[in-house]
Amino acid sequence: MSTTTYVRPYAHTKVARFLDKHIDQKVTKSHREIAQAAGWTQSNMVTMIKKGDAKLPLDRVAGLARAIDVDPMYLFRLALEQFMGDDPQSAKMIDAVVSANEVEIINIIREASDSEDPKANDRQTAGLKELFAASK
Repeated sequence: MSTTTYVRPYAHTKVARFLDKHIDQKVTKSHREIAQAAGWTQSNMVTMIKKGDAKLPLDRVAGLARAIDVDPMYLFRLALEQFMGDDPQSAKMIDAVVSANEVEIINIIREASDSEDPKANDRQTAGLKELFAASK
């Protein structure tokens, strides 16, 4: 007799791992409350997405982000990865989706460099890496 092992098709994705950890550790709402805020009628959708049984629909990202108090652009970027796959060109497009915190950093860099499209030299790159590594 053979047994079939169920594989959660999206369990390996960043959005599933993030939601599983974030909701369990930082959200005080029930799955039912989260689902309703995101526009789902079934509370099991939250569990299905957290556990990797279903993709996070892109049209539900904003509502879910509000419900669990996370930056919607950050959650959108994670959700996009489920749809884009492993294509390197697609990954580059996803990198362009930035959170509010990242926008603030970009604006500081633009202001400091007096350029709308600054390019970091080796010294600046090393300095930024050191600065952000120190803030971990």
